[in-house]
Amino acid sequence: MAKAAKHAKLTFHPFAVSALVGGIDGKTPALFRIDTTIKTACSKAAAIGSGAAKAQAYLDEHYTDGLNKAGAVALAVKAILQTGTLAAEEAEIAVISVEKGFSTYSLTEKRNAIDDVV
Repeated sequence: MAKAAKHAKLTFHPFAVSALVGGIDGKTPALFRIDTTIKTACSKAAAIGSGAAKAQAYLDEHYTDGLNKAGAVALAVKAILQTGTLAAEEAEIAVISVEKGFSTYSLTEKRNAIDDVV
């Protein structure tokens, strides 16, 4: 019992962080999920955070290869909405493309993206 308690104490992560890192590998978009175990996983669609389980389940069921930018953003917004509400003022939407690199949505673009799926 003492050994198990000592092990549990050593594996506790009070400031654990998960991250999604996206980029372009040559001409191929790539998305990586990095979690508290320092493992990385390459994904086509991924969710992290408090509602990740519901959002990830939605992504797993509805993601299809070949989505265009509008379809991918709509899918992401719908996945987040599975966990509750989404306000444009509190959301960040970013897109990485081979043609334009990294870009973020303005408040108006975020409102439009959310309104398009609600």
